Amino acid sequence: MKRIAIAASSLGIGLMLTVALAGLHPASAQQSSSRASLSPAQLAGKKLFLQRCSICHLPPLNVPQDPDPKPYGPLLSGFVRGAEKESRARNIILKGTSRMPGFQYGLQSKQIDALMEYLKIL
Repeated sequence: MKRIAIAASSLGIGLMLTVALAGLHPASAQQSSSRASLSPAQLAGKKLFLQRCSICHLPPLNVPQDPDPKPYGPLLSGFVRGAEKESRARNIILKGTSRMPGFQYGLQSKQIDALMEYLKIL
């Protein structure tokens, strides 16, 4: 009797897992289509942004007492529009500001180029 209960339980868990994975499939397809819309340089820049910049330039994810949490640094949506702003942004990334460290020793030139490509599409 225990074997039947265990088999039924395993079947139920397997069925639930299959349904859960099937529910995730459209999301993974959507994620892969958003990746396809980014160039390789933009994708590399996005990865760098998430690793190096998001801690300050995106709002915190879990702040239950604050319904509208603000990031430490400015949001960078639309920050790099035009050659003059791109030059200014590149200089800030390299040298830093009073509130932001510079990355001239922490990022290679091609990494900064990729980061700039990503910032242009924000």
